[in-house]
Order: sequence, then C-alpha cells, then structure tokens
Amino acid sequence: YENKNQSIMITDLNQVVKNKDDSILLLSNEVQHQKTNVKKQKFLKYLASIQLVISDEAHEQPASQKSEYNKLFSKCGAYYRFGMSATPLTRHDPVDVFLIGNTGEIISQLDRKFLEKKGKLAIPTVYLQEIHEPKLPKRLHVTERYKRGIVENTVRNEYYVEEICEAVKKKKQHVLVFVKRKAHGRALRDLIRAQNVRAIFVHGGIGTDGKKTWTAERRRKIYEQIDTKPPFVI
Repeated sequence: YENKNQSIMITDLNQVVKNKDDSILLLSNEVQHQKTNVKKQKFLKYLASIQLVISDEAHEQPASQKSEYNKLFSKCGAYYRFGMSATPLTRHDPVDVFLIGNTGEIISQLDRKFLEKKGKLAIPTVYLQEIHEPKLPKRLHVTERYKRGIVENTVRNEYYVEEICEAVKKKKQHVLVFVKRKAHGRALRDLIRAQNVRAIFVHGGIGTDGKKTWTAERRRKIYEQIDTKPPFVI
C-alpha cells in the first residue's frame, strides 16, 4: 500500500454474514421506519468507507444478486478486493460471474505440485474398495439407500474400521474420518473404541450439555491434542 500516512480498514464480509449481523437487514429496500433508516444510512456509509476486503472461500458465494453476501459487496466501496479460493471459476454458472464482479479475475495462482514440494499439501493416495453388500432393492429412495448402504452397512463399516485401527496401532498415525450423517459418525466411533483405539466424534452441534457449545476454543484444544497425544481417530 503506497500511502503510508493513511490507515487501511480491513473488513471480512464473510464474517459479517456468518454472524447474521442485524445490519445486513438494512440493505433491504423495504425499510420504512425513520429510526431504522438512520441506522441504514450509517451502515451504508460504513460500507462505503471500507478500503480493503478479503473474501476467504470466495467460490462459495451465492449465485443471486439478492443474497446478503452480494448486497454487501455491491455497497462496499473497497478498491482493493481479494478473493481466496482453491477452486476459483470452476462452476461455470452465475457464481463465477458474481465472483469476477466482486473480486475480479484471477491474478495469482499456485500449482498443487508446488505446494506439495513445499510440504503445504499432502500427496494423496486413493484406494477404491468395491463392497457389494448388502443387496438393495432397485426402487429405493436415495435417503434410505444411503442409510442402508453406508450408515448401517456392517460389512463396509467393519472393513474401514480395520484399516483405521491398523493405521493407528501399527503405523502410529492419526486418522481423520469424514462422514455425512451423525449416526454414521457415532457408529464408527463406537466400533473403533471397541478395538481399544482412542476415538472422538465431533460435529457442529456437539456439547457436553447437549447444546450447541462447540466453540472455536474447544476446536483449538482438539487440534492441539493431535500434536501432543498418542495417535487417535477423529
């Protein structure tokens, strides 16, 4: 930034949207009350004063001009706009158009092999394992098919648990497992623990009191365990 005498206000609009800030509602054209209009003008003035915007995971912005995210960008006066994404301009739909409109064309990119050599990305090895059990009816709703074929598939679950436990016990590696359903995560966790392997299941609604108290601080403690504790499964 050439002008060293002028400070830069950096605002992460993604964070504003995620926090469901009530100021977002002020972008609506349906505001009628005078008090709210005053607040709206102050907020629009604030948006116009922003000088630099950084948008992380920029490819996830909505493909609608009416979305809160794009309204914020349209009212933002930032001259400097940076959109960061591992998969930019790959959707070939209106999202790509809005991405260019909000942050501009791609000006810098890093090759995956470059990042692998620098140790920033792991070199993946993909294994495909065909599992033909159980035999499911042809006419079955996709939700039920996923439940029977993935979540409750004993053959499949036991196979992957065996592979997971081997990685932990013999190779002394941490293992990260992704699932789509909470029931599946809990089932795998229990099967892994039955093999005397430490395993925890985390998700967005987790909390010791049953409430959604899975905070950034609690996530940070889990991440720290990965570096300080014996291998485990998460």
